[in-house]
Amino acid sequence: MKMVMYHGVYAPWEHYPKFLRQSEVRNPLIPLKGFFDANTVEGHIEKLKRWRFFVVGVEHYDDVRFGPGNLLYDYELNIRLLESLYLLLLDYQEHSYSYTKITEADLAGEKERWVWYPSDLTEKELLNPHLIIKAGFDEVQPQEFRDHLWEWINAALSSNPIDESMTPGEFITVYEHLVKLYSAAWLIFRRETEGSHLKRAPESANTIGSVTGDQREANTDTPVNNDTLQEPSPAEKLGLKAVADLIVKTTPSVQLIMHLATHQNPFIFFLFVVIDHREMHSKEKIAVEIEKNCSKLVSVVAIVKKLRRVRKAVKEGLRFINNALWCKNTIYRSTSLKLPRPQYEFPITMNQREIVDAWEQWGSHGHMLGKDAMKRLEARNYLDSLFGIDQAIESLLRGLIKMHTGFLPYNRNIVTLLKMTLLFTEKYWDLFYKDAEPALRAIGLLTSEIGRGRDPLPEPVDEEAIKILLSKSQIIANSFLEEYSLLLTEASGQ
Repeated sequence: MKMVMYHGVYAPWEHYPKFLRQSEVRNPLIPLKGFFDANTVEGHIEKLKRWRFFVVGVEHYDDVRFGPGNLLYDYELNIRLLESLYLLLLDYQEHSYSYTKITEADLAGEKERWVWYPSDLTEKELLNPHLIIKAGFDEVQPQEFRDHLWEWINAALSSNPIDESMTPGEFITVYEHLVKLYSAAWLIFRRETEGSHLKRAPESANTIGSVTGDQREANTDTPVNNDTLQEPSPAEKLGLKAVADLIVKTTPSVQLIMHLATHQNPFIFFLFVVIDHREMHSKEKIAVEIEKNCSKLVSVVAIVKKLRRVRKAVKEGLRFINNALWCKNTIYRSTSLKLPRPQYEFPITMNQREIVDAWEQWGSHGHMLGKDAMKRLEARNYLDSLFGIDQAIESLLRGLIKMHTGFLPYNRNIVTLLKMTLLFTEKYWDLFYKDAEPALRAIGLLTSEIGRGRDPLPEPVDEEAIKILLSKSQIIANSFLEEYSLLLTEASGQ
C-alpha cells in the first residue's frame, strides 16, 4: 500500500521545526523578530543574491570580515524564518476566521507610516500575505527548502558550481519564493507588532523609565530619573568630557556618546554609547571594557548598541532608543555619523503589551525560581539554593529594567543590574546597600564565584546570609508584582 504524507493543519513530523526552540514554536513571531533584527528586508535580499552568485559560480563564498562560516549563520536565519512561517500558516489555516481583515485604507496607512514597503506584491498578496506563504509551501515544502538550501551551502563553499542534483528551474523557484517570503514575513511581523513599536505618548510624558506623579506616590520610592532631564552641573560636565575623551581614545569604533542620567549616591554616570556596526567585538564586551576603563575616573554604566541596530530602532520608533536620543545630552558625536530623524519629538511611555511581556517573561519566572530556591534551602541544599536565588534576582531585575526603560540588559551581573534600576528608583539598590552589615555580607556572597555556582560553599555554611538573600528576592518579586498591577491598570485606562 502506498504511504501518503499527511498535509493537514498539524505539522507532520517531517516538516516539524528542526531549528526552533519550544518557546519559538509556541510563538513563531520571536524568530521573525530575530530575522529582522539581523538585517532589513532589502539587506537580506542582497545577501541572498550574493549567496546565489557563489552557488552558480566557480568562486567560493568567503566573507571579508567573518570568513566562509558566516554563510552558515545566514542559512540558519533563513531556515528559522521558513519554519516560523510554516507554523504561522498552519495557525492561519485553522483560525483564519479570527484574523483581522486588512483593507485598502489600511494599506495606504502602512505605506505612509513604514520606512520600507513591498513593491513586488500584488494588492491581493498585500491584503493577505498568508497567500504568499501557502503558494511557497505548496510548491516547495519545508523539508525541501531545508534540503535545497543545504545544497546551496555546499555549492557556495565549494570551488565547483552546483551540479545536476538541482535543476535550474528548482534553483530559480527556491530563490524567487524566498524573496517573496521575506516580504510576507515583514508584513505579518509589522502588523502583529506595530502596536508595541509605534505607540505614541502624550506630550507630557517623561523620559527613560520615568514614572508619573501618581506612580511615584503609589511606589513611595525616590525616583532619580528626574536627573535625566536636568542640565549637568559644571563639575559633571568636566567629568563627562574626561569620560568621553577616554572612551573615544580606548574604543575607536565609538560613534555617539549620550549622557542619560547622573546618580549622586552612589555617584554614577549612565551613558548610551553607539558603536560602528563593523566593530568586531560584541556590544557586551565593549560595554564591559568601557566601564572598566572609566572606573579609574568614575563609576559608569554603559548601554552599548551597534549603529545599524540604532538606525533600525529609530525608524521603528522603539522606546528606549527614541527616549535616549530625545534627551539630547550628547557628549560626543562622530562627524561622520548619520542617523535617521526620530519618528517622535517626545518621549514614548511604556504600553500595556510591554508591561505584560516584562512580567510574563521575567517577573513570573523570577518568582518561580525564588520559590524553588526556598524548597532547596529547606532541604539544606545550600549551593543549589544560592544559585537559584542568584537566577531569581537576575530575572526579576532584568524584567523591571525592561518594563521601566524599554531596554533589556545583556549584562547579567547583579551589581550592574542593581545600578541600572537607579534610572527609575532607589529602593532596589537600598535593599542591599543601605541595610545592616548582614545584608552587605549577603550581597558579597551572591556576587562571588560561589553565588554563580562556580565554587563550593565554604564550611561552616553562612545560612543566615542565604536566608537574607532569599528574603530580598521575595521582596523584589512582590514589589515587581505590585508595580506590574499598578502600571497595567494605568496603561489599560490610556
